[in-house]
Amino acid sequence: MALRYRRNEFNGVALIVAGFVLVALVAVGYAIGAALDRHFGTGPLWAVVGLFVGFIIGIWDLYTIAARVMAEQPPITAATPPEEWDETEKPEEE
Repeated sequence: MALRYRRNEFNGVALIVAGFVLVALVAVGYAIGAALDRHFGTGPLWAVVGLFVGFIIGIWDLYTIAARVMAEQPPITAATPPEEWDETEKPEEE
């Protein structure tokens, strides 16, 4: 059985929100590009550019949030004291 450690309660929520932020940034990038296309009378050029820019910024944001969440996780080592174990996942003593 794998040992489970207590985690910050908001780490999972942060990753879920990061996914929504990615989608929102892509949508906002497209909307800004489509507005520029309507203003300048161009084809879907700026809408596609807005999609790519929103996607790149969203991926970068997702990466930074995931890196921050992973940095907060305690290292899994054999020397970790039993107080760090989750109460429901303590190893069975023989």
